[in-house]
Amino acid sequence: MFVRELYDDLARNRHGLKLVDQSARDLPELAAVWFDTTRAGLVGLLASYLEDRIAAGKLRRVPDVAAAARVVIETSVFWAVHRHWDAHPQHVDEATAKETVVHFTVGSLRGRS
Repeated sequence: MFVRELYDDLARNRHGLKLVDQSARDLPELAAVWFDTTRAGLVGLLASYLEDRIAAGKLRRVPDVAAAARVVIETSVFWAVHRHWDAHPQHVDEATAKETVVHFTVGSLRGRS
């Protein structure tokens, strides 16, 4: 499942992702690659996947496929990466965080429109 793999990749690379994400704000060349290519590319890839699954009747229609892709990605990024640097974190073990993200993101896309 795409969301499980995404979450695992994000969690495994959380330190590097956080470093690049923060550094890109101060380095225009890095920002161009990070925000415009890497992050936008991931949204596009997931949006294409969602479009294919919607067309096949496997997922429900959504108002905007790119926005839905971004919701899945950002939810995964928060729980796999950013929550570890939260000044007042909610303590949730990694397995529970991952399963909750999968439950809500995948569950919201399944079914009929």
